[in-house]
Amino acid sequence: LWAVGSVMGNVELLEAPAAGDNNPKNMDGFLLKMNRIANGSFDPQSSRVDSYNHDSDWVMNICSSNLDNNQEVYVVGATMGSISGSHHKNHPPSNDGSIHAFIAKIHPSTLEPLWMEQFYVQGEGLETGGTAAAFGCSVVPNHDFVYVAGVAKNGGRMEYPGTKSYGSDDLFVAQVNTSDGRIRWLKQLGSSGHESLA
Repeated sequence: LWAVGSVMGNVELLEAPAAGDNNPKNMDGFLLKMNRIANGSFDPQSSRVDSYNHDSDWVMNICSSNLDNNQEVYVVGATMGSISGSHHKNHPPSNDGSIHAFIAKIHPSTLEPLWMEQFYVQGEGLETGGTAAAFGCSVVPNHDFVYVAGVAKNGGRMEYPGTKSYGSDDLFVAQVNTSDGRIRWLKQLGSSGHESLA
C-alpha cells in the first residue's frame, strides 16, 4: 500500500522530519509505504520529497510498472523551489513566485530519490511568475521511458523548444528517460479555453 501527498510541518506517521527551512508554512511532498509484516499488520516507511532550497513542494501522483513487486516508482508534482539533480543546471532560480512541475524516480526499498527532473514554465508577462504542475505519469513495461502529463496555468508556456501558450490553461505531455530523467520531448496542447486532465 502506497500513499503520496503534501504536508506542512512534522506528522507522527512520517519518519523523516520537516525540511530545515525558516518558513514553517512551506509544504513538503511525501511518500508513505505500508509494508505488510508477518503478523498481518503494517509497518510504515516514509520519505519526504523536498527541493534543495526548501521551498514548498507538492507530490500529486505516483506511478510504477508494478507497485506490488517493488518495481521502479515515480512521483510527480510541483515545486516553488529548485530540484537537485535537474538537467536544467543553468536555469536561474525562480524568485518570482513561479511554480514548476517535476518528476522524481524513487528507490522502491529506501524511498530515496534516484533522480529528479524539473519542467520549467514561463509566465505570460516578463515579470509574472508562471504555474505548472504534473498530475499524472505512466510507465510502459519493458521500455526505457516514462510519460508525464500536467497543466500549465494562466497562459504559461512550458520552457521547451517549439512550445507555445494557447491561452488560459494548457496541457503538457512529456516523455522522460527512466535511466537519468532527461526529457526526450515535451508538447504543450491547448485552445483559447481552459484545459484540464481527467
